[in-house]
Amino acid sequence: MTYRIVCAWCGKDLGKKEAPSSSDQTSGEPITHSMCTACFEKILDSLSSDPDEIYKPNDQQEGDRHG
Repeated sequence: MTYRIVCAWCGKDLGKKEAPSSSDQTSGEPITHSMCTACFEKILDSLSSDPDEIYKPNDQQEGDRHG
């Protein structure tokens, strides 16, 4: 059976892949999801490069200090 692979973020067609048949297949071409290079790069760029900023507790973030 051939699965069509699409980007889960933007819907871009990423090609096809052969996989074993499944007895519970639905009608139409089976689809599986992945992430295209462009969306992957956008996600990476959106992440903070400073791990301390990602894991900082809410009460220690800039502008949220109490006291």
